[in-house]
Amino acid sequence: MLTELVLNFLVDWLSPLEYDGRAHIKPAENDPRLRIGELLRWELSNALRAGEWISSRVLQPVNDVLSRADGRDKAARLVQYAVRLALGVLSRLSPSAARRQLALTFAKVVSTLSDARRTHRWLKLAPLLALRSGSPLWSEPSPAGRLLGMASQLSTVVFLGFDHRRWLQQHGLVSGSAARSGRYAMRLLAFTHACNALLALSKLRPRLASQQQQRQQQDGAAQEAVETEEERRRADGLIWREGGKQLLCMLQAGHNGQVPGLQTDDALVGAMGVLTASSDLAAIWRGVRRTR
Repeated sequence: MLTELVLNFLVDWLSPLEYDGRAHIKPAENDPRLRIGELLRWELSNALRAGEWISSRVLQPVNDVLSRADGRDKAARLVQYAVRLALGVLSRLSPSAARRQLALTFAKVVSTLSDARRTHRWLKLAPLLALRSGSPLWSEPSPAGRLLGMASQLSTVVFLGFDHRRWLQQHGLVSGSAARSGRYAMRLLAFTHACNALLALSKLRPRLASQQQQRQQQDGAAQEAVETEEERRRADGLIWREGGKQLLCMLQAGHNGQVPGLQTDDALVGAMGVLTASSDLAAIWRGVRRTR
């Protein structure tokens, strides 16, 4: 039954007869579309156009996203935390031999993706470049914003140091406990995201004061006022979303770093990871689509 419905849908979608209102009434006997050769050529042209649309609208943007280092990292992060979410759900179910085996498989996938992303972070220079003079960090209007931005970038640099040390310890190149280095790295990452969340939310206060002042001075047309209000709401929504995303990332890193008060369970951390990774991938996707 399902196969027949799918087949009928494909035939109706690809068939050229549906594009001619008279075809369903009574096509002419010499209509070329009723010849098998013409029909096959028509169907082939439709399939080629569909393939071209999929290639230009889906496959090419996906390739552009995955050709970027951040795009590959966020895609791996999305899969990693999706599997971790499934692992957390499994841990809440009644134990069985099959579920234990599946949990071991999921744990290996999470560990492998985590190690791959850790290797991928070598020679990541963006935090150092963000501290140089002339970077967007120094264009923050408030001293508190510049301080939070500097603290975020410095803690990211130290996080990468501990992260690289953990990688070296995992491969026996440096002595020490890889687990301890991992905890320190995750705690620094939690601090980084806390600074980013405060930095994002600190931009709301001056925006609110500026909006109130603009409302008092506004004397333009009504339509212009509506458009300006919509732009403000959109900008405020972006700030709230960025602050919320950074808070979720802080909770994830705090759980991974075993920070007291921030430890939850794998299911919740996995769900937060899926949300934040999806948000990052969506932002990269929009950037790719704008540049094409």
